[in-house]
Amino acid sequence: MVVVRDAQGRIMHQELVNGPEVQLVWDTRQVAQGLYSVELLEDGKRLQTERLIVQP
Repeated sequence: MVVVRDAQGRIMHQELVNGPEVQLVWDTRQVAQGLYSVELLEDGKRLQTERLIVQP
């Protein structure tokens, strides 16, 4: 599962993904600019976290 959180930790988007290689498209036109975290989870365990900056 991929989870996108805002700077306050609120879940903004989540999507179940299958397979080792996945392309995720998240439409950011309706979200505020700022810093977000993208987490890759498997069986409830965080495997990886990356930062994402949304700009206008």
